Amino acid sequence: MNDIWERVTTRLTAGQSVVRAAVVTQEGSAPRTAGASMLVFADGGFAGTVGGGLVEARVLEAAAEVLASGTPRIMEFNLTGEMAAGADMICGGSLRIFVERLDPDLAGLFTTLTGRVSTGERCLLATPLEPGSDRVLLAADGRRIGLAGPAGSDGAADAACRT
Repeated sequence: MNDIWERVTTRLTAGQSVVRAAVVTQEGSAPRTAGASMLVFADGGFAGTVGGGLVEARVLEAAAEVLASGTPRIMEFNLTGEMAAGADMICGGSLRIFVERLDPDLAGLFTTLTGRVSTGERCLLATPLEPGSDRVLLAADGRRIGLAGPAGSDGAADAACRT
């Protein structure tokens, strides 16, 4: 995962937006587990994987839309039944994938995250599902070590993390 965060940080620091697709839930047999991530860049390149095949093709299509609009989305894939049979998917499980745009104003937060992860420190990046909300970076002991978003430090993100 360090490589993913380093790539995000490099692009954001260079002033480029990046789309991150992450498996948020996985049930049954699926090609990737929760936490698997893929980055999609404005030049059409990508790094990482969320499963390959039809799932990844659809995520790449959605990533282009999210890059243009900035509106995140959750995609659901049922790898059973007609969809699976028609696409030769044999896994038999299901996936939910969160697709979000990361913009250059988050460079400081991701620089902090990358630095901490590279030293082996465990931390949690709380990512809101609603656009316009703060992202919060928490240390393993629950201390807030980073905050980024439109609400700034007004406490809204802290309150959301406690609920």
